[in-house]
Order: sequence, then structure tokens, then C-alpha cells
Amino acid sequence: MMLPSMARTLIHDYGTSQGCILAVEGSLINFLYTFESADAEPVYKGLEEISEGDFFTIEGDTFHMMYNPTDSPVVTFHVYTPPLGGGIVSPL
Repeated sequence: MMLPSMARTLIHDYGTSQGCILAVEGSLINFLYTFESADAEPVYKGLEEISEGDFFTIEGDTFHMMYNPTDSPVVTFHVYTPPLGGGIVSPL
């Protein structure tokens, strides 16, 4: 995935999948969230600073948003199992 300068993803999860993510180029901030219920607003849980070469995992029940606060694009490599499907995306 390529995340342009100052861009962010939506808050999302991976349904029943687990993900492994490698920061190939650049640095990003991974914001973590929880949801109290299906119709609730996301609740901020913390953040992880991810640098080039770092590897991190996302469990199926993890909600997160990746943000690139730098002037350069960030490139990440993602692997999921089982294949993605059934996740939730929050527009916030």
C-alpha cells in the first residue's frame, strides 16, 4: 500500500482476518481504537510509531487508522489470512 504525504486511512478492522504489515519505505503512526458496540463511535486506545523496516500485526478484533505525518510517501506490504472480508470501516 502507498500512503501519500499527510494522508490517513479510515478507521477499520479486518473482520475475521489477521494481518502482518511491514513498513517498506517511510514512517507512519498507527492509531488504535475500540468500539463499545456496533453503533458506537470509536474510542481512542493508543498509538504505535512505525518506522521503515518495522513489522507489526493486526488481529481481527483490532480497529486502527494509519497516518503518514511526513512529507514523503509511505510504502507498506500487507499479508492477511484468511483473505479479507467482513470488516468494519468507520468514516471518522
